[in-house]
Amino acid sequence: ENYTAGNSNIKVLGGIWDAKGHLAPIDSNYNFFTGASARNLTFRDITVRNIPSYHALDLFSIDGIVIDGCRFEGFKDNTTGLVRQFSEAVQLQENISSPTKNVSMTNCYMGPATDGSGLGSYGKLIGSHTNTLGTIYTGMRIIGNVVDGALDTGIQGYSWSDSTVANNVIKNAGSQAIRFTSTVDNTTKRLT
Repeated sequence: ENYTAGNSNIKVLGGIWDAKGHLAPIDSNYNFFTGASARNLTFRDITVRNIPSYHALDLFSIDGIVIDGCRFEGFKDNTTGLVRQFSEAVQLQENISSPTKNVSMTNCYMGPATDGSGLGSYGKLIGSHTNTLGTIYTGMRIIGNVVDGALDTGIQGYSWSDSTVANNVIKNAGSQAIRFTSTVDNTTKRLT
């Protein structure tokens, strides 16, 4: 496992971060915060708004993530063919040697922008749409969050194990409120 190649022990506390996705040209897309191959990242009491097509937080191969009291407002599938309806506000990724693990997301909100941009909600609050064969996400704790509309699924656990999803309020999900799935060789198990 390699969790030391990136910057570690970082806290982002407070603030409103606006990507202005409602002004982005068609097919422009980006992530707002990205972290890779690191330990101990904290995002507390931040608001991230108006993301075009990708993610507010894109976290890759991290051991120890705290996301608490954050708001993810406003998303636009900015692709020509509207092919990013699945995009997560918080995407968790991994590689075979360093799975993302020990994630706590509590007291967060995902929904339409409240700043007048007119942008709606993301595809998902948190999850992944990629998985490396044989790699399992462990120690996910997704508790006490609110999803106000989701283009796809409120919360998606993809190859999660030893994890808890509890006391979340999910309103108006496009397909499912909560979905647990895995690849053929990865088993989703021990969920509460």
